[in-house]
Amino acid sequence: MFRVLDLTRLYPGGVATRMFVDLGFDVIKVEDTETGDYLREISPKLFEWLNTGKKSVAINLKTEEGRELFYKLVRSSHVIVEGFRPGVAEKLGIDYGRLREINDRVVYCSINGYGGGGPYSGFQTTTLIQSALRAY
Repeated sequence: MFRVLDLTRLYPGGVATRMFVDLGFDVIKVEDTETGDYLREISPKLFEWLNTGKKSVAINLKTEEGRELFYKLVRSSHVIVEGFRPGVAEKLGIDYGRLREINDRVVYCSINGYGGGGPYSGFQTTTLIQSALRAY
């Protein structure tokens, strides 16, 4: 069975990784130990729908122990989906380059609002902000 690690929050990553669940993949939602996915607070029913069928684990990726636990999951995974702002995955030591050293067959998907480079790349975004920009 294919394994997907879901490090996303809110809607876009939740939808993408929910599709993997619907296709029969083993999806593990990896949440931080401080706040987790705040969609749980914003819309509990949407959170439940997007995460039905996923396993869940809370890992503090800011610690060496947490990263080692995550690397262990990476060794047996096929796909990683993350929704961090550019530079955050590198800072945590879980960027594509590092994870490819652990599992050279892993597919790495980064979902962020403005891409990895360019004038807006460091900005946070939401669906509402994206809608407003498209109208502009």
